[in-house]
Amino acid sequence: MRKGIIVGGGITGVTVAGNLPFPVVIIEKEGRPGGLLKSFQINGFTFDSDAHFLHFHSPEMERKVLSKCGDILRRYEKRAGIYFRERLIPFPLQRNLCRLPPRISTRILSEILIERWGKKGKSESLKEFLVSSYGKTLFHIFFQPYFEKLFGLDISLIPYKEISRFFPEDKVMDILKGFQNPRVFAVGYNRVFYYPKEGGIETFFKCWKENNLNILVGKRVVRIKWEEKTVVLNNGEELIYDFLVSTVPLKEFLEMAFPKLPYRLKEKLYTNSILCINLGVEGKAETGYHWIYFPEGSFSFFRVGFYTQISPTLAPKGHFSLYVELANTSYSNDLLERVIEDLEKVGIIKKHSQLKAIHPVEIKYAYPLFLGNRNELEELFSFMEAHDVYLGGRFGSWNYFSIEDCIKEGEEIAKRIREKCRL
Repeated sequence: MRKGIIVGGGITGVTVAGNLPFPVVIIEKEGRPGGLLKSFQINGFTFDSDAHFLHFHSPEMERKVLSKCGDILRRYEKRAGIYFRERLIPFPLQRNLCRLPPRISTRILSEILIERWGKKGKSESLKEFLVSSYGKTLFHIFFQPYFEKLFGLDISLIPYKEISRFFPEDKVMDILKGFQNPRVFAVGYNRVFYYPKEGGIETFFKCWKENNLNILVGKRVVRIKWEEKTVVLNNGEELIYDFLVSTVPLKEFLEMAFPKLPYRLKEKLYTNSILCINLGVEGKAETGYHWIYFPEGSFSFFRVGFYTQISPTLAPKGHFSLYVELANTSYSNDLLERVIEDLEKVGIIKKHSQLKAIHPVEIKYAYPLFLGNRNELEELFSFMEAHDVYLGGRFGSWNYFSIEDCIKEGEEIAKRIREKCRL
């Protein structure tokens, strides 16, 4: 009988386990599996770890997920806004230029047409793509402040290919339509998304996860002896395996697998951190948007989303709930006070006494970016797989993955293991 170990009980790990014909052991350091797909009940409110929604590129994957979990999910068309210069503008800004002052919108449109006319070849950096697609004005007033607020990094250092499929180039005709008339667009990779009708995102995770999985919770791998096919747990216990799947952050895997080697890839493994402050509020939300972006530096947060605009069951009657996202900072009472002041400034919360629940979640690894040639990572993955170690998931493969991507990769890893085991 084959012995398999999966490190990490998130969506990728349980998908691998559910697609193998023999039992494996999943080692999860937290008290329950789910990774970032966890929900919490606080004072009658249901909060998530952060904003996590199901959206699909693949119709086949969409059908597969809906066939298994469709009864608990509801379909939505995205309603997103941008708070810009004291006004709310529908997302995306480049398709709603008529909502900007004429002198600015005209300049932006002129730059877009000029840049598109002279555009040559593929963009290397995110900055190069944005300037060559939308011009310098829109780049400086919106894209640069937003992305640098989010990532905490000079965006000229971010390879465009790292996020290209989440940020395709808008067609000129669509931009022209938005220049002429006010329009509300549901566009982007998450134009249509799914979310559980009740119970938060963890409801989906529980539906997707097979019930008979062997999950060791509260256990942590501290050493991976891949040459000996052994893992060492934090209590000193050693487990032998025939194959290993690691979904833990790649930085941590390298430390566990190569403790004496200052691995050259580590410095190129960049990520920001996210502080998600969940708030339960008495009253009614005064917006119809699912979430709103805040690119301007005067605001402490980069995005505010509304759980109850998606699922009213996540708050008691007469209340609403929201999540506030800040990048590269830690929670404190002083920070909370500033967040509340900023929310009051834009009218999301009218007074401090409305708050009935506060639940901060600090996410150490949020948006993974590889600041180099991804072929270097592929060499590592191939080397480890030759030694029966498979690296996968958003953080295990250090890829800007959606939930769909994690499921797909889990299935592909399981397929490769079955083929290698000739099953």
